[in-house]
Amino acid sequence: MEFSCARRKESIAVRLTQGVSVHALGLALIASLGAVGAAHAADDAAIAAAANAAAAPDAATQSAPAADANLIVVTGIRGGIERAIRTKKASDDIVEAVTSEDIGKLPDTSIAESIARLPGLTAQRLNGRDQVVSVRGFGPDFTTGLLNGREQVTTGDNRGVEYDQYPSELIASVVVDKTPNASLIGQGMVGTVELNTLRPLDQSHRILSVQARRDWDGYSALNPGRANDGYRFSGIYADQFNNGELGIMLGLAVQSTPTQNKSYNSWGFPTDGAGDLIMGGGKEYGQSDLLQRTGFVGTIEYKPNDRFHSTIDAFVSSFTETDYLRGIEFPLAWGGGVTETNIQASGGIVNSVQYNNVHAIQRNDYNQRKANTFSLGWNNKYQVSDKLQATVDVSWSHAKRKDFLLENYSGFGYGGSGPGDTITATRNGNGTYTLHQALNYTNVSQLYITDPGGWGGNYLGSPYNITQAGYLNHPSFSDDMRALRADLKYQLNNPVFKDVVVGANYSRREKVSSFTGFFLTLGNDALGNPIRQVPIPAAAIVGPASPIGYLGVSPTLALDPLYLWNNVYTRLADNQPNDLARQYLVRENVGLFYLKGDIESQVANIPVRGNVGFQVVSTDQYSSGATPTVVTTTTPNKVVLSSINGSNSYMNFLPSLNLVFDLGDGKDIRFGAGRTLARPRLDQERISSTVNTNLTYLAVNNPLAGQSYFSGSGGNVRLHPYLSDGIDLTFEKYFGSSGYFSVQTFYKHLTQYVNPNLSHLQDFSNLAPLLLTPAQLATLQSSGTTQGLVSAPANSGFGDIYGIEVTLSVPLKMLHPMLNGFGFEYSGSLVDSEVKYESTDKKYLPIEGQSKAVQNLTVYYEKDGFQFRTSTRYRSKFLGEVSGLSASRVFTGVKAETIIDAQVGYTFQSGRLKGLQIQLEGKNLNDAPFVTYQNNDLRQVTDYQKYGPTYMLGASYKF
Repeated sequence: MEFSCARRKESIAVRLTQGVSVHALGLALIASLGAVGAAHAADDAAIAAAANAAAAPDAATQSAPAADANLIVVTGIRGGIERAIRTKKASDDIVEAVTSEDIGKLPDTSIAESIARLPGLTAQRLNGRDQVVSVRGFGPDFTTGLLNGREQVTTGDNRGVEYDQYPSELIASVVVDKTPNASLIGQGMVGTVELNTLRPLDQSHRILSVQARRDWDGYSALNPGRANDGYRFSGIYADQFNNGELGIMLGLAVQSTPTQNKSYNSWGFPTDGAGDLIMGGGKEYGQSDLLQRTGFVGTIEYKPNDRFHSTIDAFVSSFTETDYLRGIEFPLAWGGGVTETNIQASGGIVNSVQYNNVHAIQRNDYNQRKANTFSLGWNNKYQVSDKLQATVDVSWSHAKRKDFLLENYSGFGYGGSGPGDTITATRNGNGTYTLHQALNYTNVSQLYITDPGGWGGNYLGSPYNITQAGYLNHPSFSDDMRALRADLKYQLNNPVFKDVVVGANYSRREKVSSFTGFFLTLGNDALGNPIRQVPIPAAAIVGPASPIGYLGVSPTLALDPLYLWNNVYTRLADNQPNDLARQYLVRENVGLFYLKGDIESQVANIPVRGNVGFQVVSTDQYSSGATPTVVTTTTPNKVVLSSINGSNSYMNFLPSLNLVFDLGDGKDIRFGAGRTLARPRLDQERISSTVNTNLTYLAVNNPLAGQSYFSGSGGNVRLHPYLSDGIDLTFEKYFGSSGYFSVQTFYKHLTQYVNPNLSHLQDFSNLAPLLLTPAQLATLQSSGTTQGLVSAPANSGFGDIYGIEVTLSVPLKMLHPMLNGFGFEYSGSLVDSEVKYESTDKKYLPIEGQSKAVQNLTVYYEKDGFQFRTSTRYRSKFLGEVSGLSASRVFTGVKAETIIDAQVGYTFQSGRLKGLQIQLEGKNLNDAPFVTYQNNDLRQVTDYQKYGPTYMLGASYKF
């Protein structure tokens, strides 16, 4: 697969307005900035007072400023915007923030959606919901997630935090740090996402808030027995006891949300005899997904006096996602014995074709993911003296995930023995193909549980092919991190620094990956021969289904995959070396020392604040696993696992500087500089690898040319982190209590960039006696070599990334009193990069998750209890990570997308119903598809998924 990253020399103004026409409003709205600022310069004093109120210790993590008798507490849309602006203005670093509009209510239905609307950030969807986040054009593995200031592990395959594990109802605010800070533990290379829960001692009164909501999908259920409606329920309780010495907060969120997915997948595009691209095969599904999640959060705060403050935080999330996928798979140009006629092509791609003798595979699949996340932290602050404060924090974050990915096959006969079908394929304008078949795929009397494609293959050298009538992928992961942090903060009395912080942090992270697979066969007959096909049990029939009629395919037979799993199949372990090499342990012991000085000074009568400091990071990483080797000297062949382990140690120095110049009149200039790191993907740090052999080169000794008996591929435990040296420069202008304009520019120089496939020589002499007969071994030793090339990741890459981000937030009452209640927020970012794996490379690489252009526009109205908001999000094409064959993770191109959401609601402000809010929300109202493509060719669509709009009707009440 090739994904080009050729740069286009377009103007910033042109590229910022790429995408949907609604975003053309962005630059026009920015033109009003001067008038707005001039009309409301008098409001800057109020802004400063609000910022000071929010600037308590760790202001960025506070859910609310300290109580102030003169402070008007604003809730709803404007309240959330104002608190986010206060957080942004009060921070010494360059940050973005989103805060809850009310207790238990972020602006969106998921945390990832709220984060994705921040300047310079965006998200990638899974099953219709935002899941992982990209910051400034980098994929999720380059960003660290924190909960209440503590680094979190993940249920994902690698490092990227899956934010759908965290119920939005239980999060009070999200702060994204774009510049490094010496005392920020666990910071990412391009950004750090901090999730913060409510603090009970910060509240001025008891809180009891409950929410209930009904969800339903715009598509009817695509599978028999599945629903298209669900629910969400949440509640938060917070109170203070003993005259404010003890505070308790408890929160619970329960969710059962269905999603329907019209899914199209192409195997790929070979060329036909005329050299035109033709569809090699495909599978079409109607997928019904159900997400069930229960989340709990709890906080106990104890502050008996002004010197001691102790806080215990707990978070638990139990997550189950269940998918039923029913459809059909067509081996076409790549199918054995298939011929093509009536071909019509133009522009190098086939537009219509008739495939003959197609032996399709009916699919009745079942996927279930179970994931649990647990986080516990205990923070203690003690004021040793008037100038010295000590802090000790201990934390534990743990996550487990198990996937049960069940495939079931049925058709007209084993290995193409049944009747072949005639498939007519017509290319659509969106890159998909409409398929019409001739055979009846609901005729139970002609259908069997079998291996229609003969996929069983020659299993480990057996004298016969097995019957692969299904398959089970069963990956599992566990991720565990324990950390201890301590620091001292000393107040200084000098004209430059207001205080200094010195501290240390130790963490131990261990991730275990396990992949197991099973062929699902039909057992053997009395003579020991494999059974090729069995009639479809009546008890397994759910009924005919038409989940893929949108692609022209006639109804298929709906079967119960779990009935077949429990009553029909015989399991046979699939000891494929590629899967066995994905079983590994990676452990990282990280010791960190930091020193930071908080600046409060003046330069040429300009007030300056900020921080300067450094981190010294010492890392010991270790990996254990096994090298799976297929022994061919036995019949049947067997797989031998050779245990292997290795380690690596290194140290990094990470300086940082943040300065905020207060120019007055609500104007700030921010400057940030520093070095950050991102550790490699955990599957790249693994030591396990595969071994390949080639008898053709048994007597050849030329390993550097790839001509040797041994070769292999795997991970590299000796990898070092990616490093980034970056600078940021930002201009901000604040006006009114909920308006600001910002222009941010940044540049990062990247080194030690991981090349995933760099080859090196390795000695395989310990394996030679296992794989060769004595005569072959003698030939290898006399004429060949035990050396071989191994493809593994290495730190050979380098490059640059740079970008600009523009933000404008305006309450329109600033323009005219008649517009009171109306407002908008706009942000646009433009990012480009020049990254290479090797200095000799001629092309720049795409960076995972990088969309060159990202834009967001939100227009809202809020007055007298009425609320309305519509949001549009656009991101240009990018390189995304999706699930591939055998539950692997693969990178592929993802097309540009625009998503439109809307909310309308009313809050009762008086009478018996005071405190009650009713709200109707719609997500993905334009039914935006998720589309992937290959070979940097937008015509070669590999996945086309449509989820439909989602609607939510709910109510919340504060007692």
